[in-house]
Amino acid sequence: LVFRRSFSRCKLILIKEKKTWWEALRYCRENHVDLVSVHTEGIQSWVENKAKNASTDNVWVGLRHTCAQGWIWSDGSNSSYTHWKPGEPDSNVSDNCVILWTESEYRWYDLGCQRPDLFICYEGE
Repeated sequence: LVFRRSFSRCKLILIKEKKTWWEALRYCRENHVDLVSVHTEGIQSWVENKAKNASTDNVWVGLRHTCAQGWIWSDGSNSSYTHWKPGEPDSNVSDNCVILWTESEYRWYDLGCQRPDLFICYEGE
């Protein structure tokens, strides 16, 4: 993902239409590149600035949990950077997808993937 090297070649797009995590993933892949992956504090800040324009308290990002791989980004990458809300991820086995929660200073919060919410896609290399 080019975000790690240069922000200038990438663009974040806030989609102001509520979709489940899986619907959001499909939408981003069909219309842009993918749901956004957050690998650094700089990208986290960039995503937070975009999320400030959301009309809801939460936006989906591309992180989800699988039994085989643990927490992994939708583009297949993983990262040592995290920004979890204290107490997250919790042990609720149905909470497999991640939102940025505005009421918790845009910290990551795991939720069930079936909840409709706004989301952030990215475009670029």
